Amino acid sequence: MNTIEIRVSETANVPDATNKRCRVELLLLVDGIKTTAFDSVSIEPCALAAVATQSGEFYIATCGCGIPDCAGIYRGVRVSQSNGIISWEVPVPYLPEKGSDRSQSGIVKYEFSADSYRAEIAKMVDTLRSLQVREAKGDRFELHGHPGTLVEQILGWIDTGTVPF
Repeated sequence: MNTIEIRVSETANVPDATNKRCRVELLLLVDGIKTTAFDSVSIEPCALAAVATQSGEFYIATCGCGIPDCAGIYRGVRVSQSNGIISWEVPVPYLPEKGSDRSQSGIVKYEFSADSYRAEIAKMVDTLRSLQVREAKGDRFELHGHPGTLVEQILGWIDTGTVPF
C-alpha cells in the first residue's frame, strides 16, 4: 500500500494594486516523493477531492495557468475504487525518475487506503477553509493553477464535487 501526503503552502505576500496577495501551492507526495517533476506543474485540489469518492480519469496535475495541455499533460490519472482501496494509474510524464515503478506501458500504479486518502483530503480542505476565513478579512490568495480564483470558489467546487477542468 502506498502513502499519500498533501501539503498546502503559502508564499510571502506579493504587493497587489489594492491588497496583499499570497500564492498558495499544493505539494503532492506519494511514499514521501514529490509526484511532479516540474515546478510549472500545479496540483489540482478539486480533482484530488473528487478522487476520494469517484472513479474515472482525472487531471490531478495541470499547468500553472490551469490548462493541462500547456504543461504537456495529455492524459489524466485513471482512478478506480474497490474494497477500501483507491487505485491510480499515472501516465509517466507526471513523475520524476526516482522512486517510480514504471511498467512497459508507461504507467505507474499506486494503491492507497481509502481512509488515509480521505483523511489527507480533509486536512487539505481544512487548510483551505482557514485561508477562506482570512480572505473574508481582506487577504487575497491565488492558488497555483487557478489564476484569479478565490479560495472560496475552489471550496465551492470541492463541496459540490465539481472538477472545473
